[in-house]
Amino acid sequence: MKAVITAAGKHHSHLPLQTIADEAGQPLSILSHQLQALRDAGVDQVGIIINPKDLGLYEDAISEYGDFVECICQDRPQGYANAILCAEAFVGNQNFLLSVADHLFVGARGENNCFRQLIDASHALNCSVSAVQATSESEIRRFGTVGGERVEGKSDLVRIAQVIEKPTPTLAEQKLFISGLRAGHYYAYFGIHVLTPGIFAHLREAVDSSEASNRVTLTDAVNRMLAEEDFYALEVKGERFDLEAPFGLLHGQLAQALNGSAREQILADLLGLVAR
Repeated sequence: MKAVITAAGKHHSHLPLQTIADEAGQPLSILSHQLQALRDAGVDQVGIIINPKDLGLYEDAISEYGDFVECICQDRPQGYANAILCAEAFVGNQNFLLSVADHLFVGARGENNCFRQLIDASHALNCSVSAVQATSESEIRRFGTVGGERVEGKSDLVRIAQVIEKPTPTLAEQKLFISGLRAGHYYAYFGIHVLTPGIFAHLREAVDSSEASNRVTLTDAVNRMLAEEDFYALEVKGERFDLEAPFGLLHGQLAQALNGSAREQILADLLGLVAR
C-alpha cells in the first residue's frame, strides 16, 4: 500500500520539519516520526504533497529515505481537495493511506501504531476507513465529524452515514449522535484515512461543481462517495495532536515521551517542575 502526506499548507515549511524527541529520547523531525511509523506499518512508498517553494527543504529532510519517499508539487495553492488530486498518478488504481503533515500521531502503549491499526481494519473490511477520535464538542469546530451506526459487536467501529465539516455543537447534537460516547463528545477525524481510488473521481466532481474550489474538503468527496461505497470509521487506540493548535506541539511531545521507557522519569520531572 502507498501513502500520501499532504504538506502544502502555509505552515508546512516548518511544522513537519521541527525536531522532537522520540520514545527513546532521540531527536528526529515530526516528518521522520511519521515516515518511520508508515514504514513500520507496512507502507511501500510515500508521496508528500508540497508547495514547490519548499522543495529544497523537503528533499533535504527525506534524503535518508531514498526511493521510499518522493515529493509531489502542488503547483498552485488550490486547496486541500486539489492537493489530494495531485497524488492520483502516484497512487494509481489501488487503495492508499492519506495523512496530514501537521499532526503528531501517538499510539497507545502496547498497541500497534495508528497507521497499522487503520490499515489492518481496511484490509478486514475491504473498503475505505477513516480513523476517528472521541472529541469534545468544544473542539469539533476544527474537524470533520462523522455520524452513523455502530457495527454490532464492535465497540470501536462505526458505519458512516454522513460527515459534517467543522460542525457547531448544536448541529452535531442533532445529526451526529453515536451511541456509547459520553455526553458532549463526537467522533471527529483523526487525520488518517485509508481510501479506495474512487475518491479521486468524487474529489474532482466536488471541485468542478464548486464556485470556490479552494474551499473543497475531503468531507465533500466522502459524502458523495457514501452513496456508492461502504465507508467506516475506526476509533484508533492512540491520540492525535494538531500542531497548529495552541501548545499542540508541547502536548504531543509530552504524550510521546510518556509513551516510552523513560515514562517514570518524565513524570517525576513534570511533578518537580510543577512544584517549583
